[in-house]
Amino acid sequence: MLQLEIDSLSAIKFKLEIPMSINCPKCNSKTKPFNFEADLFFDRCEDCKGMWMDKGELASTSGSTNDFPDPNTITSGSPGTKNCPKCLGDIRLSEVLFMKANNILVDVCKRCEGIWLDSKELSQLQAILRTHRIEQKKKYFSGKS
Repeated sequence: MLQLEIDSLSAIKFKLEIPMSINCPKCNSKTKPFNFEADLFFDRCEDCKGMWMDKGELASTSGSTNDFPDPNTITSGSPGTKNCPKCLGDIRLSEVLFMKANNILVDVCKRCEGIWLDSKELSQLQAILRTHRIEQKKKYFSGKS
């Protein structure tokens, strides 16, 4: 991905960002960049098909402003068995219920707020986020926010 930067002297610098491969927190295989949409890349495990999303990336797949319908979700949950692939050390991902109205558990790092999704969870969560966003707009326009 090519990124354009303008420094304080108004000179233009180009910076090439090379995506780093991370180890899959589920099966420990190396991940590869997965081009989801135009400028949106996730780390995807070729073996188990799980995906790592940095903070804010899940929200951007569905037009939401937050990764979780309830931003306080990130503070809930209990430590799971998987290590965060981005944070150094033995930072465990916490298993949290994505939303009270469903039973989908996702793995979240409480430090960097990245999210690990198992295969096929992305499409389920996108649908939930879209529905939640529509419900919020209905409440807002009906005056019941």
